[in-house]
Amino acid sequence: MLAPAYLPLVPRIRNAKNCSIPLWALGKAGLVGGGTEAQLAAALLERLVDPEVLGKAEPQNLAIVMYALGKLKQDQQQRGSGWDPTSSPHLQTLAAAVASRLRTVAGHGFKPQDVSNSLWALKALGCTGPEYRSAVEALCGEALQQLRKPELAAAFIPQQLSNILLALEGLQLGSEQAELVVAVAEEDMRRGFDGYIAQD
Repeated sequence: MLAPAYLPLVPRIRNAKNCSIPLWALGKAGLVGGGTEAQLAAALLERLVDPEVLGKAEPQNLAIVMYALGKLKQDQQQRGSGWDPTSSPHLQTLAAAVASRLRTVAGHGFKPQDVSNSLWALKALGCTGPEYRSAVEALCGEALQQLRKPELAAAFIPQQLSNILLALEGLQLGSEQAELVVAVAEEDMRRGFDGYIAQD
């Protein structure tokens, strides 16, 4: 693994994608135990939320990191050991940045995949507490807005719609999620469930 070589370079990272891509690779590979890979994952998350890097991060970078952290959490739960992303105080900072970006930046650039993957990640990470409420509400609100506009709703692929429903079930938002569940169901019906596979 390249973790021992990459770890000393992390403090010099200035571009968010140089944090998001290695984190995505770690999450995809599921290789984070308690060693150098765990140190690298924690260091990359910490570097990403540094204002110097976070301020210039693209929405896709933020969503990729959210997704990677969700995958790392799943891996940690399956193994019963390894790095737990929820132990990092920087997870809350990342979630708050996603919420802030969605609420304050016109034309923020969050695409359907970014929204659905981030919602799925919050569910996978167990982010149900009040400190994550702003991120959950902002992501749900953005998903609902996009699903209400036919040209934007058409950009969601079936897996992304399924991920939204999985996230809502896991986040247990109660009546607050009803509107979004209805919007997903309406989009599914409009499509006649075209393109779905058994996994979806």
